[in-house]
Amino acid sequence: GSEDQQWREEGARALRYFKSNENVAVLKKLLMDPSFVTCVRQEGDCVIETHREYRVRQAAFASLRELGIEVPKPVVVVPLPLKQ
Repeated sequence: GSEDQQWREEGARALRYFKSNENVAVLKKLLMDPSFVTCVRQEGDCVIETHREYRVRQAAFASLRELGIEVPKPVVVVPLPLKQ
């Protein structure tokens, strides 16, 4: 597997077109991918982190669904506590 989150996300999207037991196993493993993107919003001079998006997990889940494989939806968004 790639060390680059974006490549793993793109790979997970591409595998929806190539159904095989091996690809399904790869996609299921990606449902627990630890990488995330931190989303922010701007308030005046402050940048506030709002949530994390687990995009590789989301892509793997969508591909599995497209292939007709039923799996529980993984955690794909985690809200972050607002810092005062």
